[in-house]
Amino acid sequence: VESMLRRLKAVVADFGFQSFVLTGVPDPGRRIDGYIMLSGWTDAWLERYLSQDYVKSDPVVPRLYNATTPFRWSEALEGRKLEAPALQVMDEAASIGMADGLCVPLLDLDGRRSVLSMAGDRVDLSPTEEGVLHLVAMYAQARMHEIIDAERPKPSPEPDPMPSAAAAPTGAGSSSPSPPTGGRDYPVPPVAGTPGAPVGDADLKAALEAVGLTGRR
Repeated sequence: VESMLRRLKAVVADFGFQSFVLTGVPDPGRRIDGYIMLSGWTDAWLERYLSQDYVKSDPVVPRLYNATTPFRWSEALEGRKLEAPALQVMDEAASIGMADGLCVPLLDLDGRRSVLSMAGDRVDLSPTEEGVLHLVAMYAQARMHEIIDAERPKPSPEPDPMPSAAAAPTGAGSSSPSPPTGGRDYPVPPVAGTPGAPVGDADLKAALEAVGLTGRR
C-alpha cells in the first residue's frame, strides 16, 4: 500500500495536484470511513473530514452518484447556491491548498461506485491529460482491489467430491470434455476502458509517455 501511495502521489503531482483520495462512494446518508482505499490527504484534513462527517455536506459528492466521466469541482458547483455547511467544507479545503480539483468517477463490474479525487490550487489540464488521469485512476483502483483481496483471509478449500459411477469413463468410445474457448477456465477480462476493466503497467506507462511523464513515476 505504501508503494502504491508513493507512486500515485508522484503521478498526480506531475499534473499539478497536491493531494488526492481514492475511495468508494457511500450511499447518501452513510459515513465514508470504511470506504477509503488510499488517502493522499494530510492526516489533519483526513481526521477533520471524517470526524465532522463532511461527506454529507460536501457539495461535490452528489454529482458522484450519476457521473461517468471526469469533472472538475468548480464544474459541479457552477450556478449553485451553497448552504452554510457546504460552504464551510469548501472554504476549509481551499485554506489548505484544495481550492479546486478533478474527480474521476469509477465503476466496478458489480456496479459499485468509487472515485479518485485530486485537489490543488487550480486545475489546468488538457483533454488528453484528463484522459491520462482517467487511466491512472482505473489502474489505481484495480491495484488496490488486488491488494485488498490478497489481504482477505482465504476460505479453506473444500475436498473434491468422489466421481460417481455415471460420470466415470465407460471405455474406448468416451472422450474428455473440450476445454473452454481459448483454453481458459476463467472469464476473459473486459476491454480496458469499460467499467471495472483492468489497467496494467503497460497501459499506464503508455499513457504517461503520451504526455511526457515517462520514468517520473
